[in-house]
Amino acid sequence: MVICIYCSHAFDNKLLTDALYKKRENAYLTTGFTNWKDATTSFKAHEQSQYHVDAVKVMATPRMDVAGRLSRGHSQEKKVNGSMLLIIFQIIQFLGRQGLPLRGHISEESNSIRLMKLRANDNPQIHEWLSKKADKYTSPEIQNEILMLMSHIVLRDIVTHIRQAKYFTIMADECVDISNNEQLVVCFQFIDETLAVHEEFMGLYMCDNIKSETILKTLEDVMFGLISSCQTAEVSVMMEVVTWRVAEAE
Repeated sequence: MVICIYCSHAFDNKLLTDALYKKRENAYLTTGFTNWKDATTSFKAHEQSQYHVDAVKVMATPRMDVAGRLSRGHSQEKKVNGSMLLIIFQIIQFLGRQGLPLRGHISEESNSIRLMKLRANDNPQIHEWLSKKADKYTSPEIQNEILMLMSHIVLRDIVTHIRQAKYFTIMADECVDISNNEQLVVCFQFIDETLAVHEEFMGLYMCDNIKSETILKTLEDVMFGLISSCQTAEVSVMMEVVTWRVAEAE
């Protein structure tokens, strides 16, 4: 009696489709082949049958357990999420660098979404990403957080150059925005090793009023916040000069 090990294993473990089950040969699965008179012809026919061919393919394909499949699926999901997040970072960086708004009155017509759809022409995976109902990393809160992270990187880079410079100065000017709030514009000016002058905008800082004490306190916060590695004596001298200049202006 002969039983085909490939077909028998595929049958016992239900590894093939229902359509193929109807084409199975029970003689090679359960009852066993015993017609030795036509054995050669029957073996060749069975070897070429679709059921046997698919059973061999299934047996030759490495199979993973449930844990392995979940781990592989999780790794693939992480890979897709990472690649999509990188694209979102690139789009936000481009819009921020060009001074363009990320969002509009209608979410689907915003610059960020339109750019993602444009890039989807070369990467169809983006279309699938945008069709998701959640976890797309395109919400205003996440966009603002990404912009904040990028701004911190830029500020740290500027501060690194300021710390390497031997001399630097602070330039500040007060202005009123459209909401009638007092804001202090703060810039740093420094000279690099090639004696090239650099002037860097550091930010807008809210002020309760334009009194010298308030402006001085704001500048102190900027100094200690951005250049925390400066020596205390150096900062004190800088603050004394600022205090004198502010008092003189008043």
